[in-house]
This record gives sequence, structure tokens and C-alpha cells, in this order.
Amino acid sequence: MARRYSYDLRMKIFKAVDDGLSIVKACKIFNISRNTIYRWKHLKCETGDIKAKPYGPAKGYNAKIDLKEFEELIINHHDKAKELSIILGNRLQRTRINYYRKLLGYTYKKNSFSF
Repeated sequence: MARRYSYDLRMKIFKAVDDGLSIVKACKIFNISRNTIYRWKHLKCETGDIKAKPYGPAKGYNAKIDLKEFEELIINHHDKAKELSIILGNRLQRTRINYYRKLLGYTYKKNSFSF
């Protein structure tokens, strides 16, 4: 992934544009695209500042479960992934349930669920 432009450079560009330099000329002088300046302008309108947004892994909900408790649920409910999802309070999707099931060593057979 490309590196972000520094905050100092962003401030220099905005100061030059605020002082009357056109965006097209600023693009040529600072060697950046017009779209970048327009995106920064939009960011300034939204947040009030032109700092770069942080990037990295998503900050979503990371569902961690107790594997012993989960194994008991599997033994009691066998291959009912949809019901397991409801029992766990919709914390896990069916695909994630199948992942944990495989992690514990439980697999599907052709006709039934086996250990």
C-alpha cells in the first residue's frame, strides 16, 4: 500500500491554495493529483482537519468463544449450525461455527455428523 502524504505537506498545499494559488498549479508544483486535493478538501469539510485517516486491520467485533463450552454445544446439537448461531446470540456466523467445529476435530460424513 502506498504511503500517506505527510501532514506538513498537506498544510503547505492548503496554505498555498488559500493564498490564491489554483488547484491545478498546486498540483504541478507539489507533484500530486488534483483528485488528492479534492479528497483532502472533502475530508476537511467532514472532519474539520486534513489528517490522514488511520489504516490497518478493521476494528470490528472479534468473536472469541470458549472451546470447551462450544464442544458441549456441538455434542448436544450435532450439525445444526443455524441453531448454534442463535444459541450463541448470533455472535458467530455459520461459516465460523463450521471453522471451530473443524478445529475441534468434528467433521461431516455423507449421511450424518460424526466424531
